[in-house]
Amino acid sequence: LLDNAIKYSPAGSVVELLVSPAKTSLSRAAVSVRNEVGNTGKPDPDKVFSKYYRHRQAQRRTGSGLGLYLVHGLVTNLGGQLTYHDEGERVSFRADFP
Repeated sequence: LLDNAIKYSPAGSVVELLVSPAKTSLSRAAVSVRNEVGNTGKPDPDKVFSKYYRHRQAQRRTGSGLGLYLVHGLVTNLGGQLTYHDEGERVSFRADFP
């Protein structure tokens, strides 16, 4: 998540990494990565965790379209949930672990 945020955000912009303890009895911890949207644009929320998916403007950068797919699988296999959030000029990914 952090690698993608750095790779796809504007050069010199701030990338936020937040690790937080449980806020409810249903969650043990959460990891969030948040960054500004770069010139590759925002990912399609319906495809963002799909195998080999890459935004058409991201084709200019090296990549296979497997990163978010693999992270989603890992988080799910650990019993967690990975979500994508469009925040206007920023995007974030959050992994919640029960």
